[in-house]
Amino acid sequence: MTVAPEIKGGLRFVRFLAAQGIIPSAGHTNADFAQMERAIKSGIRHATHLFNAMKGILHREPGAAGALLFNDDISVEVIADGIHLHPSTLSLIARVKPLEKIILITDATKLYGVQRGAVYDQEGKLFGSTVSLDLSLKNMLQSSGKSFQEILTTITSNPAGLLNIGNKKGFLQKGNDADIVILDKRLNVRTVFLKGRPL
Repeated sequence: MTVAPEIKGGLRFVRFLAAQGIIPSAGHTNADFAQMERAIKSGIRHATHLFNAMKGILHREPGAAGALLFNDDISVEVIADGIHLHPSTLSLIARVKPLEKIILITDATKLYGVQRGAVYDQEGKLFGSTVSLDLSLKNMLQSSGKSFQEILTTITSNPAGLLNIGNKKGFLQKGNDADIVILDKRLNVRTVFLKGRPL
């Protein structure tokens, strides 16, 4: 559950979620670096779309993003659509954050597939993406300097591990759901299997 931990009762709510076995995720927050560090100590385990809708890194105030990025125990979502985050920011994340703690997401809206790019509200604020996960994978590969095998974990075993469902998802192994995406050499989607059956 995404929480802005700096709001009244926020830290108490973070502790409540953690006690219930619900993953507290920091996001849509105005917390500064110190506030986010307190939130992490209270039980924040994850970051909802790192850098977006939160205070970024400044040289005197590393912000919520800095606290989440520099803590190796926190997993972070990354929107690698080429708009939400600059390619150099993707590179920074891949260099600083342990790869097993990076999870690629699309932040896709109902306009997914209609156009390639971002979605803005009437005030011109960014609030979603229309880019698919395979394109995000390509963007992360180009920006990160990491291998395909390394970056592949950000959309397979990493999210499954966060949700504690690695015994069913995220790995190709006996007993797991046979949810498989076949890509060609250019990383374009060719075939999708859901529980072993082609869609």
